[in-house]
Parts: sequence; C-alpha cells; structure tokens
Amino acid sequence: MTEIASPSQRTRFFYRAALLGLVALDATESAPRRFGSAPDARWAVGRGRMGAPAAPRQSRVRRGH
Repeated sequence: MTEIASPSQRTRFFYRAALLGLVALDATESAPRRFGSAPDARWAVGRGRMGAPAAPRQSRVRRGH
C-alpha cells in the first residue's frame, strides 16, 4: 500500500482539521468561546495554574446499591 502523506503531513492535517472544527463551532456560538479577546482574557487569568496538580475527583458512582 502506498502512503499518501508522511507522518508529519498527517499530523499537520489533523491539527488543521481540528482548528477548522473549532472555528466552525465558535461560529455557532452567540459569543466566541475559543478565539478572540474574551477567550484570551480567560486564559490569561488561569495562566500559571496549568502545571498545578489537579484536585482529586470524587467518584460519582454509587457503590453497594
């Protein structure tokens, strides 16, 4: 079987498709959630916390019932 795209090209295609999908989703929102000044401001507020360990999550599964 002949390869149509190299691994690096496939990676670029994947991220381009993901970006186009997010842009399309953002276009359906009443206010931009992923791109623009408001989302950039939300990311700036949380900057520095990205490396912090996540709080332990409690299971929602009820056991014994």
